[in-house]
Amino acid sequence: MVLDVALAVICDGDRVLISRRKPGTHLEGFWEFPGGKVEPGETPEEAAVREAAEEVGLECQAQCRLGEVVHPYPERTVRLIPVRCVRVGGEARALSVSEVRWVALDRLSEYRFPEANSEILRELLET
Repeated sequence: MVLDVALAVICDGDRVLISRRKPGTHLEGFWEFPGGKVEPGETPEEAAVREAAEEVGLECQAQCRLGEVVHPYPERTVRLIPVRCVRVGGEARALSVSEVRWVALDRLSEYRFPEANSEILRELLET
């Protein structure tokens, strides 16, 4: 079974918001885009907007999907569905993550992301 995970790729000019996973969680310490499981009856766009509010306190509007990535982990296979979003309210803060940062797109390579994010990062840098 594949777990659908929506990612909120929240852009602000040439910057994007990233969050760091809490200690004690799967892939702890890695940086990622805010996101989580798509709930039954929810679109990936709705999930990305909900997760942005829950994890980093931002009100966002979904714009478009980026390329999906299917990645097998030992415990499960995930389908990452990145959704480009714009912030419409709130200030980024670490609610259910250990840290948040606005990072210039050309500096993303300086942060350690899970392997599953490599295609998403490449697509972001090409757009």
